[in-house]
Parts: sequence; structure tokens; C-alpha cells
Amino acid sequence: AAFLMGGLPYGWKLKESVMLGGILSATDPVAVVASIKDMGTMPDLAALIEGESILNDGTSIVVFELCYSLMFEPDTTKVQFFGRTLELVIGGPIL
Repeated sequence: AAFLMGGLPYGWKLKESVMLGGILSATDPVAVVASIKDMGTMPDLAALIEGESILNDGTSIVVFELCYSLMFEPDTTKVQFFGRTLELVIGGPIL
């Protein structure tokens, strides 16, 4: 986010920079998991990498959603924002 704010000539503020960072931080472990399976390593290692990727994807969604609400829903109060944060962080894993 700091690089996007200061390193690029777009004049982005923190919200825009963090939102793009949330989008770009999602990783795809398909090639890594395929290589691990081809090398014949422990199956637990592939499962661990896949689980870590799911956690990264979930974090990216939460960051994007929160930045989106800050940018495009300016009438949102702090209580509503905190409630949305709890909904995403706690409600998602429950589902």
C-alpha cells in the first residue's frame, strides 16, 4: 500500500492502495501443489499449502469488502463498519 501511495504517479490515498493490495494478495497455489505431488512429498504438505491459500483468499475478501464499504458507502457509521467487520471475520468461518 505504501508503494502504491508514494511510488506510483496516480495520487492514490490509503483506502485505494489497501484495496488493490487486498486484491493482489490472493495467491493461487495450483502450480506449487502440483509440483509437490509430482516430487512425491508428504500429502500433509500439499494440504497445508492449500489451507494457507484458502486463508489468504479469505483475508483478501475481507480487506476488499471493508475498503469497498469505506470508499463507496460514505454514510456508513463507525458502528456499522465495526459490525460489518465482525460479520465478515466471524460470520464467514461459521458458514
